[in-house]
Parts: sequence; C-alpha cells; structure tokens
Amino acid sequence: MQKFLQACLEPAGYETVTASDGEQALNSLGQSTFDLALVDYLMPKMDGLNVLEQISERRIPVGPLLLTAYYDFGLIIEAMRRGALDCVMKPTPADNLLLVLDETMERHWARELGLPPLPSWRGHDLSRIGNASSQSISDS
Repeated sequence: MQKFLQACLEPAGYETVTASDGEQALNSLGQSTFDLALVDYLMPKMDGLNVLEQISERRIPVGPLLLTAYYDFGLIIEAMRRGALDCVMKPTPADNLLLVLDETMERHWARELGLPPLPSWRGHDLSRIGNASSQSISDS
C-alpha cells in the first residue's frame, strides 16, 4: 500500500515519507515538518486512532487523515473526534485520493492560520446552488 500511495502522490507533487508502524510515524512527525499525515487504521505497535490522538495531544502541526478499509461509521466518527480532518477508504482511485488530500491541505492550513473552515464541496449537488447570499454550505 505504501508503494501504491507513493506512486500516486509523488507524480502529483507530494513528497512522501513512509513509516512501518505507528511509533515510527509519530517519531517522524516529531522530527520533521509535514503538511499532511495519511494514517492507516491498522498498523503494528499503535493503531491509527492512537496515532491521531497522539498527534492531537502533542499538538503536532499536521493535517491528519485516517486511511482504512473498514466502512464503519463509528470508526470514522471516532477518527474525527481524535483529530482526523478526513477519512480515506481503501481502495480508492488515485484521482479521488488526490482530491481528498488537496481539500484536506486547504482545511489544515485554514485551521493553522486561524481562518474560518473552508467548505467541502464533495458530495454536494452544485447545480442547486444559486445565489451565494441565499444559501450556504458548511464543512462538516
């Protein structure tokens, strides 16, 4: 999976660093600066939820996302509660992954800069949006 992600992300301009387990991921996040952290739910030594919680507790300035093969609404809610900005389901097409990462990058930097949350347009019927002053879409 790491090689697949690198093959998708590097040609799109993302620099990638991989970790073999949750502890190694946290060590890397603590030693360097990253914009995003795509955290797999199932990892050795420490699962993705615990990594998300540690990122939040340590106030590591990164935009975390949970990567999982489980479509479990409770898991997704718990990941968001622990600080994930989004969740990515495996497998996901490369173009969808890049869209999610780009949107998450924008939300991460809005949060870091103290700006209001940016809207998420995924899943919304944009043809129904008429006058911006009469309707609004908020980020979840």
